[in-house]
Amino acid sequence: MVAPIDKLVDACRQMSSLASVRGFLLWDQEAMMPAKGVEGRARSMAALARIVHQQQSDPAYGDLLETCAAASDLSPENAAIVRELKYDRERSVKVPEALVVELSETSTRSEHAWAEAKAANAPEDFLPWLGKMVALRRREAEYLGFADSPYDSLLEDYESGLRAAPLRTLFADLRRELVPLLGEILEKRPPEEDAMSGLRFPVAGQLEFVKKVAGDMGLDMAAARIDPIKAHGIMVALHPQDIRITMLFKEDHLPTGLLGTMHEAGHGLYEQGLPVRYWGTPLAEAASVAIHESQSRLYENQIGRSRAFWEHYYPILVSFFPEQLGTVKQEAFLASLNRVRPSLIRTEADEVTYNLHIILRFEIETALFNGGMKVGDIESAWNAGMKDLLGLVPAKPSEGFLQDIHWSAGQMGYFPAYSLGNLRAAQFLGAARRDLPEMEMDIGRGNLLPLKAWLNDKVHRHGRRYSGEEIMARATGEKTSPQPFLAYLRAKYL
Repeated sequence: MVAPIDKLVDACRQMSSLASVRGFLLWDQEAMMPAKGVEGRARSMAALARIVHQQQSDPAYGDLLETCAAASDLSPENAAIVRELKYDRERSVKVPEALVVELSETSTRSEHAWAEAKAANAPEDFLPWLGKMVALRRREAEYLGFADSPYDSLLEDYESGLRAAPLRTLFADLRRELVPLLGEILEKRPPEEDAMSGLRFPVAGQLEFVKKVAGDMGLDMAAARIDPIKAHGIMVALHPQDIRITMLFKEDHLPTGLLGTMHEAGHGLYEQGLPVRYWGTPLAEAASVAIHESQSRLYENQIGRSRAFWEHYYPILVSFFPEQLGTVKQEAFLASLNRVRPSLIRTEADEVTYNLHIILRFEIETALFNGGMKVGDIESAWNAGMKDLLGLVPAKPSEGFLQDIHWSAGQMGYFPAYSLGNLRAAQFLGAARRDLPEMEMDIGRGNLLPLKAWLNDKVHRHGRRYSGEEIMARATGEKTSPQPFLAYLRAKYL
């Protein structure tokens, strides 16, 4: 006779397989789908969302979960699986099927409308879709329930227990430290001339180089692929052995594709580091989006912008682009990669100003969902916030509130995960340095695998067995804190 826990795992894996199909359609939508495919794709995505919701809401599945939860002989791993599946189901059954389908179908169309509006600098074409997404997510929040703010229910999607009130305090503390720190850095280290300004780097060469770097990071390239696209880079994990990365490469701005691919490869390393034997269950899923972002931000910034990394990789980069970089000294290149200056585009922001971009988005999102702002007010609020935080005003919407894909996909509440990722990356790297005293020398020799092994052990292999904060405590002995990150910035830039 099949044990109830085995039946539960089998049911869970069926739902995960459907989620993988949906992930494949998302990857194809970003990488290969023709423009006219959006209507058919919206219906396909909605159909899959409906089936998964029906399976998760099935009373028989709920009964099976309760039977497993009542068992007295569950292993710690199976107990964690049951606990997390109950959490997922409790949230799922609160939301009507019709709303789940409408959210999925509308988000696909909204993303397409965003891409066209951004390319044409036509916010009026996107605002109606953004209004729909905000309204749908607000309805979802009402069904899910919240104590203080509907925005809390959105944050829950990205880290269990994350709430707006403590985030507001955290961001206020960050802003209070970062603004004067930025001024101090600019006073002591005015931005030098960009050594890469005016140079053009063919995409084919960039792609070949970043594939080498991703492989050296430990990403199994036989189980992953990287494709150039014209919009926003993403990582989609269909399975630990099937990782899809799309990346925007700019011929006139090398760091976009270079650091962006290291970012997405960091996500891919997390997915490949999850235990394959538990695939299809929460033990083979990331602890949270905020922990996921800590992995990508660590590789993008604290490795990808580091002196040790470029000691090994700059000569290799020059061999890919001898005409462009043959006369550019390594020190000048490194200085360009680490220029600190206010900028308009979040994904191209330096480490010091990046979190100010996130604070702006957090303030707008909370205002939208607390009823203090209408969708039509976003552009003016954005421009005023950029002026206040960074002293800049976008000349066109594609450099302003149209620059990110997240709102078009309904991913309100996602942006704070990037800042939490920055803070946690500094803490993880500090702990790794303590445990791996030769890590810097290894990186300087192009040996990135000891760091990967440390992250596999301390972060990746646990899946959702522990919460984000529990993983932080186990790996670093600390709670999430801005102080190690701020200390890292001061040490590096001052």
